[in-house]
Amino acid sequence: MGNLNLAHVVQRSEPAPLTGSERYMLNLSKVLGKKHEVTILTSNTRKSYVDPSCRLREKITSLDGVRIRRFEILYPVSWLLRFLQIFHVSNELLDVLSSGPLVPGLYFHIRSATYDVVHATPFPLVHVWISWLATRRNRLPLVVTPFFHIPVPMYYNIYLRRILEDCDGVIAMTQMERNKLIELGAAPQRTFVVPLSIDLEEWKNANGERFKEKYGLERKKIVLYAAPKTLDKGAIQLLRAMNLIQKCFRDVILVAMGQPSRLWTAEKKWLHLENILDLKWLDGQEKRDAFDACDIFVMPSRTDAYGLVYLEAWVRGKPVIGADIGAIPNVINNGVDGFLVRFGDPIGLAQKITLLLQKPSLRQRLGSNGKERVLKQHGLNLMGERIEYVYEDSIRYNSCR
Repeated sequence: MGNLNLAHVVQRSEPAPLTGSERYMLNLSKVLGKKHEVTILTSNTRKSYVDPSCRLREKITSLDGVRIRRFEILYPVSWLLRFLQIFHVSNELLDVLSSGPLVPGLYFHIRSATYDVVHATPFPLVHVWISWLATRRNRLPLVVTPFFHIPVPMYYNIYLRRILEDCDGVIAMTQMERNKLIELGAAPQRTFVVPLSIDLEEWKNANGERFKEKYGLERKKIVLYAAPKTLDKGAIQLLRAMNLIQKCFRDVILVAMGQPSRLWTAEKKWLHLENILDLKWLDGQEKRDAFDACDIFVMPSRTDAYGLVYLEAWVRGKPVIGADIGAIPNVINNGVDGFLVRFGDPIGLAQKITLLLQKPSLRQRLGSNGKERVLKQHGLNLMGERIEYVYEDSIRYNSCR
């Protein structure tokens, strides 16, 4: 494959605190940027899609050889759409328009551009739909990575299904997700499984002792959580499980990284948990140090298509616990590199955490299995090669339409 001019469309990029799909697109852009010309097309917000005070001023920047172009969010309209949602004024089109950053400038940019491939992620956000509209007008190849959350009704929106039916390539994280996307209309011959990957090199310098020393955790066993602190992500289930565990284990602390929700704040106050380090989202070196410091990583989420954080725990040799729902059973091998628990069951979760706390050899075995798997199957270069093939296939298909 020759040098390609690629557009990677995502809701936010650095310096915003990045979600899993945003880190996926940034990492992919960096690895493909070594061979191709890559531009990240994104919104101009650091955080909120409705609050102009979060606006980033620079429209065009670059990072590690990748150009980042930001488009202005239509804040008044975004605010109005969210307001209508509060009062349950909704239909399927409004549901899409009110999800993520409403950036009309993205449409006009793609319509007038000469990219070889446009790649957009994730569902159900509106910038993916905008990318589809624009590429259909000027017949550019479109590849989408939905990160499809099987249990979430919004992902079955008719407008999103139309994208699946019509785009030139679809990337799924797991075979289960691929099967679901095909069921919803994606063409089997254009739907590929390319699992998430991480930058193995940047994880080599993780230092858990540095993290423990900073927060005074040298004598603690650490249960780590890293995600938005919401019900769907399993944060409330984990709080309740830790309330049970800490009655028996006084040396165990929950380190929770991520943006708090109102429910999290209320639940934490009601439970009166003593051993908890409640942090906002950490990124970069300190986040890597936190993963290296922990004994167990827990995120029993029901709204993940894969879960990049599981790979980040495994690369540091840590066992993981996730929920037995959606695509996660295709990610975590129960009893091999971690455990699966029923979503919303704090007692079952507490039992698995307790088992791992009591058996260091089991922690070591599960963590080592996970690390071996990541090193063999989840490096960025391998993901880049697989996605290059998807791009090549989408270009061929688009030229014959």
